[in-house]
Amino acid sequence: MRHRHREESLSLREYVDLRTNETRAYLDLRLTELEKRLTGERALLVVANADRQAEMERRLTGLNELRNEVLADRSLFVTKDAFELVSTRAGSSVLREYYDEQHQNLAERVGANAQAIASMRSRSAAYTAAMGMALTLLTAVVIIIQIVHR
Repeated sequence: MRHRHREESLSLREYVDLRTNETRAYLDLRLTELEKRLTGERALLVVANADRQAEMERRLTGLNELRNEVLADRSLFVTKDAFELVSTRAGSSVLREYYDEQHQNLAERVGANAQAIASMRSRSAAYTAAMGMALTLLTAVVIIIQIVHR
């Protein structure tokens, strides 16, 4: 019986070895497939990262250009403190002259408009008077003609 048990043990051992080798081969195949897939995905991530990096660089370049434009534009403006300093020292007379000039221009335009309106009114009155006289004369002629024909 001992001998027989040994034969069964050997066949069981062979079975286990066979199953182990099959499992190892299956796992090696799966591991190879996973490594290929991960390599492909890693390559895609590298490309995507490079694209994202290029886009980020493009945006940063645009922002830097905008920043330089803003800094250049800022130099064109006067600070509030500088404006107040100039306006309180000499600015009041300059502002007064500017105001007076603008006021005079406005007064001239209003005067010109008033003259144009007065001219239109007098022309309108003259046309109305002429039409009234013409209608009166026409009415008088019609009445005279009716009296003569009776």
